[in-house]
Amino acid sequence: MQGAKRLAAAYTLVMSRKVLGLNVNEYLVDVITKLGGGWKLSRVGELAPGAGV
Repeated sequence: MQGAKRLAAAYTLVMSRKVLGLNVNEYLVDVITKLGGGWKLSRVGELAPGAGV
């Protein structure tokens, strides 16, 4: 069940970005790069669509 919740959260982020008319691929590459580079979990909210990072 936890996997389904995580997938739903990821889908929500992607679709939110799409609704805002922003490039989903660029967003995912940016987020994955930042997370892989040691982005602090305390700042993960800044990666949400529309957060301006």
